[in-house]
Amino acid sequence: MQIVLTILGALAISVVFSILILKIFVDKTLSILQGKNNLNAFEKLFLTPVKDWAASFQGFLGEIFKEIDLAYNKILSVAYDIESSAEKNQQQSNLVLSNSRDIQNSISGLLVGLKLVLQHIESAYTNVSDLEEFMAHFKEKNQNIQEDIQKLLAEVSSDLENMVSENTAYTQKMADQITKLKAVFKKVEDFLGTIVKISEQINILALNASIEPAKLESVLGENFKTGFHVIADQIRRLSNDTKSTADEIGDFIIEISGIVDGITSLSEKSKDIISAQVEYGKTTFQKLNQVFQLVDYINKKISQASEKLSVQYSIVNDLKHYVSRLENDYIAVDRSTSRILSSVEVSQKTAARLMRLMNRLVDMCREFESVRNDISAKITKRVEIEVNQQRVTEAIETIENEVIPQLVLNWQSELNHKEVIDQSLQKFSNIFEALWTNNPDGTFIYSNPPEGIENAKVREWFTKAMAGHTYVSGAYISAITRNYCITISMPVYDGFGKLLGVIGADIKLSL
Repeated sequence: MQIVLTILGALAISVVFSILILKIFVDKTLSILQGKNNLNAFEKLFLTPVKDWAASFQGFLGEIFKEIDLAYNKILSVAYDIESSAEKNQQQSNLVLSNSRDIQNSISGLLVGLKLVLQHIESAYTNVSDLEEFMAHFKEKNQNIQEDIQKLLAEVSSDLENMVSENTAYTQKMADQITKLKAVFKKVEDFLGTIVKISEQINILALNASIEPAKLESVLGENFKTGFHVIADQIRRLSNDTKSTADEIGDFIIEISGIVDGITSLSEKSKDIISAQVEYGKTTFQKLNQVFQLVDYINKKISQASEKLSVQYSIVNDLKHYVSRLENDYIAVDRSTSRILSSVEVSQKTAARLMRLMNRLVDMCREFESVRNDISAKITKRVEIEVNQQRVTEAIETIENEVIPQLVLNWQSELNHKEVIDQSLQKFSNIFEALWTNNPDGTFIYSNPPEGIENAKVREWFTKAMAGHTYVSGAYISAITRNYCITISMPVYDGFGKLLGVIGADIKLSL
């Protein structure tokens, strides 16, 4: 672009310089030939063709400068648009850079948190692994205890059965022997009763024997008494001894009977104690059986817990791998964010260089505009542009009285703008070459002919009108019609004094 502008400027300067040289040459030639007779012939042969060529070349240059002026306006508009886009891009780049840095900081914090989570998960993984190992060991021990209890239950059950059987048999035998002993004692007691009765009979017999000798003493004499009496005394003594012995045996039997009764009582008590022990053994067996069932229940719960623990172990293991992958993904995102930051920084530097280039382009365009104005002034200084001030006044009054009131009725409708502008151009075609309206942000609502730029916010006619002034330009080449014209613009207000936008027009000029 810089090379093109330089070439165009050099071409324009060389053309102007050539025209000036040609003009000086013609003027000098005319001054030399004045007063001489062959002036008319020389003018016909040389000056007239040169003047015609100069006029033709001047018209050609005028067309060229029209195109150059139009190109300049477009270049300047594009430069402003690029500058505006570059500013927005710079703002967006700054925003992206700031957000990227925030994201990077967040990712860095998240990575730290993920590392902590991973450490906790690894700790939980180790704890779950240890707990699973402990549960397996505890389950094995519990199974051993259960087997031992089961064996003990079998042994206790067998011992109880044997003890009950043996004690029952022994108790029954003892009871039978005691019963037999009681029967023997009963017989002995009966026998002693018989002995006592016999002793009593013998005693009676001895008494009779002692009585009878008294009767015989008178008959048989003293000698008979002595012998028979002695026998009676011996019999009585024997009877008494027998009775005494029988009494002692009876007492002994009574004592033995009491002892047997005591043994019987002890046997009954022993039977009750054995029964109580058997009941206690049964209760113990039941308790052991309950313990066995409880251990079996615990084993089942341990098995269920082991299964759930295995699931938790698998979940923790999967979570560990997932968090590890997530950490790797976030590390990759962090790297990508770093690359984005680097790219954004490079983009910012590029945008800054682009801004500098745009500023240089705008400066060059302004320099070119100055050169073009100088050249255009030199080329067009002999072209008289008759501008009727009355026409400008008439155009302003027409816009204020005929166009704006219709636009204000429905300013928000683009269709209304189109209808009003098209009808006004047709009705006042002798005054206007172009009519358009703009929003406060510089965008075009409607333009006839279509606008040659995207946004007018940097144009003087727009900024003046937005500031509340009526703007009237000098003569220039329109970017829309490519003809010489004057631009006028003014603000548009509603009935409450609110600024709605801008209306602009190109006024036809007489050349």
